[in-house]
Amino acid sequence: MGAAAINAFGNLDTRETARREYLLLSDFGHDSKTLGKITAKQGFATNYASIDCLQNIMMALFFVLLASYGDKSATIHDWLYSGFGIVQEDGSIYYPTRKECDKVLYNALLDEGVGKFRAGLFYAGVRIGGAKHYATEAAVFIPVDTMAA
Repeated sequence: MGAAAINAFGNLDTRETARREYLLLSDFGHDSKTLGKITAKQGFATNYASIDCLQNIMMALFFVLLASYGDKSATIHDWLYSGFGIVQEDGSIYYPTRKECDKVLYNALLDEGVGKFRAGLFYAGVRIGGAKHYATEAAVFIPVDTMAA
């Protein structure tokens, strides 16, 4: 893992609350090359990369190639897809397009040390199947109580 992977992300501190469901125990950030600092807030629930749908006989190879990669990148992508946006220096919130979110995922995967081929598979997956998961309206973040979880 190169220096870029270490410096592009904060510390990912989560607790598993259910099978493939995780809760952020502290704010988690990524320095995106294109959109600047993106911070997922403490109390945000993520499932990392949503690849459970690949656990069937026809898609098993893709599951094997992608499982356990890109948790940090997927958390940032989940935050953006949930409609929470990116707080700007002036306090305003920028809501990236779905395509921008997917490009952030691809570049973040590279920052995380995932190879270009594997990052490309992730990118193709969200471009093909991500539309139904993308929030088209801004959302107000209400954190899950991290002490109760």
